[in-house]
Amino acid sequence: MLSSRESLTTPAQLRCIECGRTWVFDRERWRLKVLDEEPRETVPYCPDCAHQEFDE
Repeated sequence: MLSSRESLTTPAQLRCIECGRTWVFDRERWRLKVLDEEPRETVPYCPDCAHQEFDE
């Protein structure tokens, strides 16, 4: 049971920064990239977009 000061939060769904696809399969491996700009931000890439962006 929650006290009056506690609350439940629902995490935001992981969504690809390039195509907007939502991560739904826990076995699927996504990549996270930390941007160089300030403030630092971590952005997710689905496997397809990560392959296009990072792999040769």
